[in-house]
Amino acid sequence: MQEIFISSVIKFLKISFLFFLYPFTVFSIEGKNELFSVVTIGPYQNELYSAFGHSGIRYQNFEKNIDVFYNYGVFDFNQPNFYTNYVKGELLYMVGKYDYSFSERYYSNQERYIKEQILNLNSDEKIFLYNYLENNIKEENKFYLYNYIYNNCSTKIRDILKLTVGEKLNFNDPPLNLSYRSLIDNYLHNYKWAGIGIDICLGSGIDYISSSYNSMFLPEYLFSSLENATIGNNKLVSETKINKLGNNQIFSNGFFSPNIVLSLFLFISLYFSYLQIKGYFSYIYFDSLLFFISGSIGILILFLWIFTDHISANNLNILWAFPFNIFVPFFIKRSSSRFLNNYMMLSGIMTFLILFLWVINSKLFNDSLMIFIFSIFLRSSTNVIHYFRHNN
Repeated sequence: MQEIFISSVIKFLKISFLFFLYPFTVFSIEGKNELFSVVTIGPYQNELYSAFGHSGIRYQNFEKNIDVFYNYGVFDFNQPNFYTNYVKGELLYMVGKYDYSFSERYYSNQERYIKEQILNLNSDEKIFLYNYLENNIKEENKFYLYNYIYNNCSTKIRDILKLTVGEKLNFNDPPLNLSYRSLIDNYLHNYKWAGIGIDICLGSGIDYISSSYNSMFLPEYLFSSLENATIGNNKLVSETKINKLGNNQIFSNGFFSPNIVLSLFLFISLYFSYLQIKGYFSYIYFDSLLFFISGSIGILILFLWIFTDHISANNLNILWAFPFNIFVPFFIKRSSSRFLNNYMMLSGIMTFLILFLWVINSKLFNDSLMIFIFSIFLRSSTNVIHYFRHNN
C-alpha cells in the first residue's frame, strides 16, 4: 500500500513538473519557429511615389504556416478629400497586412530588387513586435498622418524597432554630410520635372544636413543602417538575403526635358533683349507669359508656406517667383510707366540675388531652374534699360 502511495506521488510530481515546463517548452518552440525581417524593395521608375523604394516587415511562423507582410505604405484614393489633404500635407496613410507571397510577386513583376534582413530578436522582443503590429492593423489604429521625410514607411519601421528593442539598439552609421534635398534628388534622375517641382515647393528646411538617423526616411538608407546596427554586442541583422531583379535604367525625357524647354525660354529672352536694346521694341506678350508663370508659381509657394503642413516654410524661391508677378500682364502695356520700371528693377535685384546665392552654393537651388530665373533677370534688366533710354 505504501509503495502504491509513493508511486502515485511520484507520478503526480512528474505530471505537475511537465505542466510546469509546458509553457516554457511552447515559448521556446515559438521563438525558434518564427522570424521577423525587414524587407527593402527597390525603386520603381514608372510611378513617382515609388521612385524612392519601399520598406515593410515580414513575419514568418513555420509551425502555424504563417507568412505575412506588414506594409506601412498604403493609401486610399477614395478617402474623403484625398487631393485636398495631399496638397495640405494632411494625407492619411495606413498599415496593411498581406500574404507575403502575393507582395513578393507584385514587386517582382515590377522588376524591383527585394532585399530581406532577418532580425536577431529574442523571444520577448518577437512577442512584443508581433502584438504591436497586430494591434496596429486594427481599424481604429491603422491610419497615420503621412510625412515624406519624418513619418513614412521607412521611419515607421525604424521607430518600431527602436520601441521593440529599446535603448540596447544602436545605429552605428557615420555622418552623411548630405542635405535632405541632395538625398531626395539622388532618386529623381528619371523625373526631372518632378525634381524641379519638389525643389520649388519645399522650403529651406530640406537644405539642412540630415543625420544618419534621419536619413532612414529613404528605404535604402534604412537598409544600410540596419546592416550596421547592433543590440548590445550583437548585430541586429543575423542574415541578409538579396534578390537582384532591379533595373536601374535612366530614362530620357526627350525633347521635353527641363533643360531643353527652359533653354528655349532663355534663348527667346536673349534674342528679344538684344532686339530691344538695339531698337525701340518692347516684347510685352513674351514678358507677360514669363511673369504670369513665375507669379502662378509664387502663389503656390505662398499657399504651401502658410496653409499646409508640408516642409515648405522659408522658401527662397519666393524671391524670383513673386506672387504679384501674376499681375504684370495687366499693366505691362504701359511700358513707359514709372511703377512698371520700379517693379522691373525690383525683379532684377531679386533674381540677381538668387543667381548670386546659387553661385555661392549651387545646392540651394535646382540647376535647371536657374535657366528660367536667368531669363527673368534678363528681361527685367532689359526693360529697365529700355525705360531709362526712352524716358531721359
